[in-house]
Amino acid sequence: MEILIVDDHPALRSGMAHCLKPVLPHACFHEAASMAESRTALSRVPQMTLVLLDLNISDSRGVDTVKQFRAMCEELGVFPRIVVVSGSEDVRLMCDILKEHATGFIPKGVSERILQSAVRLTLDGGVYIPEAMLQNIEVSAGLLTAPRPDSTHIGKLTEMERLVAAYCVQGLTYKHIAHQISAMRGRTISDLTVKTHVKNLSFKLGIQNEGKAAVVAQISRLNLLFPAPAEQLHDINSRR
Repeated sequence: MEILIVDDHPALRSGMAHCLKPVLPHACFHEAASMAESRTALSRVPQMTLVLLDLNISDSRGVDTVKQFRAMCEELGVFPRIVVVSGSEDVRLMCDILKEHATGFIPKGVSERILQSAVRLTLDGGVYIPEAMLQNIEVSAGLLTAPRPDSTHIGKLTEMERLVAAYCVQGLTYKHIAHQISAMRGRTISDLTVKTHVKNLSFKLGIQNEGKAAVVAQISRLNLLFPAPAEQLHDINSRR
């Protein structure tokens, strides 16, 4: 397992790696202080599993950091989970990040236990969003006014819906999800088809907002797990 920590403070990078090593003893940790150093790390280790990304680094600031990082990963053909680790508690910023670019948001300053649990949850196919922030996201995403999720519906997610959910959890855009599934299945599907599956997921998860950000937030709220597709894991392993 390969994990990249991107932060322009060396002490924070080393401290995060030190905290995670006891619960991820077989992980190999890599560090980068900038977008340029991140590109070098991803080029050297294309099987990167997870990226813990600060929003404000030496050559990029704010949500643009996530956008640029995601674009760089797609350019290099590398598809790690990207989780933001930030001191910001701006809910609007979090919603923007969840909508298109990353899944998971870990505030700086959380306890070692929470950081360890958040990373483990992410690697297991879940999404970590702090409870206090999730409550605010629920308001903007329309979750609080939605009907209670029907466990029967959740249990009857189709194979395609689970696949789409797994890619949503990875933070991929509709277009990229369509590309991944088309390549995996050997037949072309459109981003509109992906949006239809996300709409079905919204209904089955008991939310009124049909957007991907709301689906990801609800997955976090319900503590659901959608591991990376086996085909993708095989592709990752074959490159090692």
